[in-house]
Amino acid sequence: MGKRTAKIRLTLPEMILRDAQQYGYADLLLHKRLVVGVSGGADSLALLFALLELRDESDRGALHVAHVEHGLRSAEGRADASFVEDMARTQGLE
Repeated sequence: MGKRTAKIRLTLPEMILRDAQQYGYADLLLHKRLVVGVSGGADSLALLFALLELRDESDRGALHVAHVEHGLRSAEGRADASFVEDMARTQGLE
């Protein structure tokens, strides 16, 4: 019988860090001022929370959230903007 090798499953933050290290962006990702575009959707929120998980408390102040409400989706767009603003505030982000 052939050998089975166990697959190592990485979390999203671990995958992001691995790729950042591979391409030489780990210092930027972990310690430098970084603006994250957050729409309020699942993918951008997942990225933001992964970055929060990766960063030390002392480096979280250099992480900023940006959201653009273009005014094209009326109440739905305003609700997204309000949600992102509230979420950032609860995480201690600007």
